[in-house]
Amino acid sequence: SRGLDARLGYTRRLEPREFDPVPGFMEPLLRFLLPPGLEESVLGSRIRWLPERFTVGTAYLRRDDDLYRFQRIIVTDEDRQVLPTAAPREALELAAEVVLQPVPSLVAEARFRSFRDLLRPTQVVTDPGVQELIAAERARFAGLDVGWETDRSLTTRLRYRPRFWSWLSHEVGLSTRYAGQRNASFVGYVPTESADSILALQRNVRAERSVQGQVALDPGAVARVTWGEGSPVFLPSILRLFRPLTWNVTDGVTSRFSRASIDPGLGYQFALTDLDGFLVVQRDTAATLTDGLSQRVAWGIGGSQASLDAAWARSDVTALDVRANRAIRSETWPDIRGRLSDVEALQRLAPGLARVSMSLGYLRNKRETRLGQGLQTRSNRESQVPWDLSLGWVGSLVTSYRGSLLDGEGRDPTGDTERDRVTHRITVTSSFQPPFGLGARTGGPVRASLIVSYTSERECRVPRNRPDCVPFVDQINRAVSVSMDTRVSDFQVGLQAGYTDRRSFVGRRRGSSQFQLSLYGQFLFEAGRFAGTGGCPGTGP
Repeated sequence: SRGLDARLGYTRRLEPREFDPVPGFMEPLLRFLLPPGLEESVLGSRIRWLPERFTVGTAYLRRDDDLYRFQRIIVTDEDRQVLPTAAPREALELAAEVVLQPVPSLVAEARFRSFRDLLRPTQVVTDPGVQELIAAERARFAGLDVGWETDRSLTTRLRYRPRFWSWLSHEVGLSTRYAGQRNASFVGYVPTESADSILALQRNVRAERSVQGQVALDPGAVARVTWGEGSPVFLPSILRLFRPLTWNVTDGVTSRFSRASIDPGLGYQFALTDLDGFLVVQRDTAATLTDGLSQRVAWGIGGSQASLDAAWARSDVTALDVRANRAIRSETWPDIRGRLSDVEALQRLAPGLARVSMSLGYLRNKRETRLGQGLQTRSNRESQVPWDLSLGWVGSLVTSYRGSLLDGEGRDPTGDTERDRVTHRITVTSSFQPPFGLGARTGGPVRASLIVSYTSERECRVPRNRPDCVPFVDQINRAVSVSMDTRVSDFQVGLQAGYTDRRSFVGRRRGSSQFQLSLYGQFLFEAGRFAGTGGCPGTGP
């Protein structure tokens, strides 16, 4: 193998060059029309007309590989007489990036990357027809042969985050991505208008566009702006307990073409097209198309010691492929979680209890999938109850217990499915000084932890016209692990032990048990001066 890899890049940050977008004769009119608090942000705005940063780069790669393949183990000199297979590679990479920020609340970015094959068509493929196609795709720039493009990626991102009022924040974003790949093996015959077919290059392309929006309303900030800080009015005191009400929405579309004889234009690459433009490009239909809209609303009430949060989420997705079209709707409601932490009344439950925090939630999700024009419908419902309890004791002892219950059911044309799952996890962690006077020999405390977990899962199937539920998943997993470690001088030693037990109660009732024990140690080095030397310049602990 022989080769050369050379890269060159240039990045420049430009000084701001701005202008005032509001003419002087328009200022009195805008002051009259705009509400208070908004006029200053508009009249005092400046627009930056130069990019904030731009980057350009290129890379050149040349590889000459000779592959030797031997049919048998080399024994004699004749066995070495193997003709090599040449595998050359010559490529050129071009990259560019530009970042625009006309105003502080608006940011736009664009990134471009292209890989071009510089090998002669006769070095790439032996088929004369494909050689002619590759030769037609080659280009020249400033008298230089820059080959033909095999990979291209294009990414853009636009984010607008204005802030007119302290109690309201909103953000809008747009992002697009394009990727295209092709090589000498991506060729096929394409029909023409004369009922004939011609050989053409093919490529895989993928384009996606996503629009995101977010709005957050802070009732506490509304109370501070309206009544001021420390107002004795009852209503502001209540509003300060509410957390910001947020609404997030995302609308996205993605299409993919596989081995298609197309050359997408800039409208498709920048995702500046409608849904039909994503579906059909140059009379070729996308292999897959996904169009989805998702929303989430969240709110809550409470402070640092107690809170109650709730959320609602919904997504509607339409997926088209060569088999069928699917409409998927998912909704999560309610999604409620309550939390208590550092409450003095809870800390008095037991002597030595220093910190108490607990949480309890309830979540319900519904999912429905329609295949074709409503010919087949599948639905699934799940309810989950998670909880968490953490106790911090005097010293360094911390105990926690986390668990959840899940109950679900599914329906489809062939039958019903029932599912339930139970999980428990107990964790105990602490650090202490070694007993029996061993603390003088160690460089720190002993850290110890104990983890016990249990999971039980069961799924069964109820066929049509049968009352019994036949289980196809019925298993439990139990595990216990213990770990301890400490530091002795510049050496860290530790112990780890674990036991895992898995059991299945369907089919052949397979199960396994495993116990692991490990002792380990590692040296801990620190940079610094060596004894009897002047040290190393620029080093430190």
